[in-house]
Amino acid sequence: MNQEESIRLPILVHKRWFEKIIAELDLITSIHHNGERGRECEEVVKNFLKDYIPDKFTIASGFVYTESSISNQCDIMIYDSFNYPVLFSGYANKIIYHESLKANIECSTLLSKDKIKNDNLKFTNLQNAFNRDEKLKSTLNYKAPLKVMFTYKSNISSKEKVLEILNDLEEKNIDMLFCAQYGLFLKSENKYISFLNDDNFHGETEHDFNLSLEEQAFQIFLAQLLERLDSEYEYEKLGLTMKFMRAANHVDYKE
Repeated sequence: MNQEESIRLPILVHKRWFEKIIAELDLITSIHHNGERGRECEEVVKNFLKDYIPDKFTIASGFVYTESSISNQCDIMIYDSFNYPVLFSGYANKIIYHESLKANIECSTLLSKDKIKNDNLKFTNLQNAFNRDEKLKSTLNYKAPLKVMFTYKSNISSKEKVLEILNDLEEKNIDMLFCAQYGLFLKSENKYISFLNDDNFHGETEHDFNLSLEEQAFQIFLAQLLERLDSEYEYEKLGLTMKFMRAANHVDYKE
């Protein structure tokens, strides 16, 4: 493997992961029961993350406990199980202490305006519970948990309309939104941006595969997720994100 092939390797690996997830989500959309479709979507994302996220984190579905309340059910919780015990471990759900929560991911096969509003409200309630814990907020290196939406397709008419809906939210508590149809949306300060656009490298390559903007968005989503799980994350130092984007630039695109 030469240097160019080595640099491109993350692109090829993430492309295969994306294709596998999309193939599974395609099958899930044929399920007519909304509840079962949602649960299957959760399992697809959860099983992928279990192989991808570093072992210092644990992934489960369940609830977050604070002294003032217990959260609504979280589709996917990424939490620190090395430094914090689990309050309760059932067959399908766990209850964890809020200090251990690093990220909450809500999954759906369909992104809609109502889904954005409902998940944002869910994240707002979770954030408010954390905000009431003054002792936790005063802890060195305290960082609120990452709040993420992971979706497949959308009934929203365009990427621009998704941005409009996000930016119209009064309380903006969605940190990241990935939609396989429209790409990646990130909150920067108090405004949402589309992380990838048509100027990014994509298209047919000299090696007989296509790298789409959606596939690029998926790998940047993974990089952002890993970087933001880091307690020392700084937006200005996007090491892994920039490495993945650099890899995309080294793919041999056809003229």
